[in-house]
Amino acid sequence: MDTLPVTLFEFDTNGVYTCVGGRYVGMFGVDEFEGIINPPEAGLLAVGTVQEQPVARDGRVTIRPRMRVTLSCDHRAFSGDVGARFLQAFGTLLQEPLRLGF
Repeated sequence: MDTLPVTLFEFDTNGVYTCVGGRYVGMFGVDEFEGIINPPEAGLLAVGTVQEQPVARDGRVTIRPRMRVTLSCDHRAFSGDVGARFLQAFGTLLQEPLRLGF
């Protein structure tokens, strides 16, 4: 497990994780952007608009909804590999929402 330079108490009480996107940027047609972390945030997930784009799938080109997300993280709170694993899991859940267990 990664060693955090802050205690769990500090992270739980002062750390903030922000998700920016949806209608706030979608109405402007923004495909993607990189958010700036403001203290005491630990991370910021920026969500772009969903657009239909050509995608290669099973050897054929099909039109699929695609969305770009970017993750900014404070490396004092968690390392880049943790952020990469989060993005991987986030993408999987978007593609297979039944994994959420509702």
